[in-house]
Amino acid sequence: MYYTQRYGKVLLLSFFVAVGGFFLSHDAGAFSGIKIDSDRVRFIDIDATVMAVNVQEGYLVVAEKRFDIQEFQLDDKIHKTSLLDENGNGVSLKAFTEGQRVVVEGIQFSTDNIIAETIRMKTPERGSSGYRFIPKARAIRPIKP
Repeated sequence: MYYTQRYGKVLLLSFFVAVGGFFLSHDAGAFSGIKIDSDRVRFIDIDATVMAVNVQEGYLVVAEKRFDIQEFQLDDKIHKTSLLDENGNGVSLKAFTEGQRVVVEGIQFSTDNIIAETIRMKTPERGSSGYRFIPKARAIRPIKP
């Protein structure tokens, strides 16, 4: 009987240790993606046409530049590429097609590597094959007296 009580206590203690491990946060550097230093990057904004979509490898080619779709760590925060439709709703990479007009915000951290931060579809105008462009505000210059 003594053996059974000892076995029960060990089993109970092991259970509490195992369950407690699930509730503790472990920040042991589990992120295995690309880590980027914001001081060594160039931010890119492109309004252009999709030239190629590769769902298997996870990238889009826009304006002859390859934009990777993935998670990345910029300084201390982890980000994931946002793929959005015209209304700002999330979509999958399969929703993008060649010839479609998009706005891409990306981060270039070497000459060949660009990660897309946001890719948003542009709305085509009704009854035409063109796209509706949102005009940019002109800079206000003060009047000289």
